[in-house]
Amino acid sequence: AQVLRTENVILWACQIFCKLPGQGKAVPFHQDGQYWPIQPLRACSAWISLDTSDAENGALQVLPGSHHKGHVEHVQRVDDEACISYIVDPDVLAPMLPQARTLELQPGEVSLHDSMILHGSGRNTSARRRAGIAAVYMPAECHFNREVETEGARKGGLKLDFSNRPLFVVRGTNQHPQ
Repeated sequence: AQVLRTENVILWACQIFCKLPGQGKAVPFHQDGQYWPIQPLRACSAWISLDTSDAENGALQVLPGSHHKGHVEHVQRVDDEACISYIVDPDVLAPMLPQARTLELQPGEVSLHDSMILHGSGRNTSARRRAGIAAVYMPAECHFNREVETEGARKGGLKLDFSNRPLFVVRGTNQHPQ
């Protein structure tokens, strides 16, 4: 609630990400918020590490402060070794990469990040699994617009169907109950 600056919080997404030993595709740098139908866009992801997460097994990498840049230009790049194809324009990303930080976590540790932070991860080149739970929260004052085509979808990225997505009020009340 403090991170979102509200007493009214909705959990709207929760999934497990898992990279098996010696497997798991890279996730090129991108912004999650472009795929989310939240208006206005305010959201926070909590990455809860289930395993030790480090550079060798494909830990999350972030560009600190990049969420203040707003939408960063993305381009379509098909790569069989990557699990997404709509990524930050490499020409835009290149000068920022020296500031990238690997979030090394122990099981049970949590990292919080804004929906617009530039982030990605490498392949798991280790003999260890790397898994974590991503729980995504939004202020209940924002509207989860089930009808909108997200920016990412409009520009050629993932087309996600949010029409039946359940929303869970985890604190306070839903300010947009429709």
